[in-house]
Amino acid sequence: MQITDRRIEIYTSIVLAITSLLTAWCAYQASAWSSNQATAAQAAGRLRTEATVASTRAGQMSIVDVMTFTNWLNATSAQDTELADFYRARFTNAFLPAFEAWLATKPLENPDAPKSPFAMEEYQQSEFSKAIELERQANAQGEAFAIANATSTAYVRNTVLFATTLFLCSMAGRFDGRAIKLGLLGLGTVLMLAGLINAVVMARAW
Repeated sequence: MQITDRRIEIYTSIVLAITSLLTAWCAYQASAWSSNQATAAQAAGRLRTEATVASTRAGQMSIVDVMTFTNWLNATSAQDTELADFYRARFTNAFLPAFEAWLATKPLENPDAPKSPFAMEEYQQSEFSKAIELERQANAQGEAFAIANATSTAYVRNTVLFATTLFLCSMAGRFDGRAIKLGLLGLGTVLMLAGLINAVVMARAW
């Protein structure tokens, strides 16, 4: 079948129409994923800051527990019951269960007893657990950021492919030679199909 100028014009119009829609769609997707990227980055930063605060707080509370226990131990060794009771009444809620569990092991009589209440499983600083959870959430947001960044970049790449297709098809109409027209249209079609396939794959992946 002979390829007439009319057929070339119709084909060119179809390619231009399809590519224009795809260009607009990919540009929108790139913008949307870029927004997701910024949101994930902000969330990751905020969560890591909160994790640092929680970890610092946990460290401070651990220091308080160590100092209070050390003072209790010194008072007990000096047989100052009143002072020992004073420090014991000031044990934190996180330390007290571990302390009582440690006493139950009879550390003065049992050589196999843990060295201190801090070695007991009962000693759990909630702020440490909070810091770990916040860091996990921050890492998840970091992964979301990486995905959004990669996806946004891919859509930008597709936009460039479609924009190049538009350029080639527009240039094809400026030449009188049919071979040049068909060559530019063929190259533009290949780029359009490559971008379309890539866009479909990404749409199915996300």
